[in-house]
Amino acid sequence: MRDIDVDGDRAVLHKKFNGSIAKADGSVDRLKWQTLYFCSKVGGRWKIAGFVGYMPHPLGS
Repeated sequence: MRDIDVDGDRAVLHKKFNGSIAKADGSVDRLKWQTLYFCSKVGGRWKIAGFVGYMPHPLGS
């Protein structure tokens, strides 16, 4: 997690992927996406309330 935006008892965490993975046929797939995690503080502990994943990184590309 690189970026965390906190506002009171709510937060948004930005997880960004930028890499590659080798496939069985020898080719390579690029991994360039991001996931946003929406969190809430419940009973003094942070809990993931939802997420949006596999968005392009950077957005608009």
